[in-house]
Amino acid sequence: MIERHEGRQQIVCDTCPASFAHTYADADFRIMIDDAKAKGWRISQAKTEANPRDTSDLFGKAPTVAGKAKVQPYTHKCPACCAKPQQQGRLT
Repeated sequence: MIERHEGRQQIVCDTCPASFAHTYADADFRIMIDDAKAKGWRISQAKTEANPRDTSDLFGKAPTVAGKAKVQPYTHKCPACCAKPQQQGRLT
């Protein structure tokens, strides 16, 4: 997640309490993302659950309101959480 306070922002891991070491001004958002990715952070678009009002199966596309695109949430993982092995979904 992105934490904001008094015109400054910082990336915080979504799976542990770690945060990126530097804070950035609101205008430097793209620089902050690029710096975090260069240091091993994984920032990716989150998969969202299906909308119960979605009619794309019937009409070919999801409904829109006044042509505005929906804001896509992102996930933020620190290098330590990225290095952890992922669950494979096997039964034990």
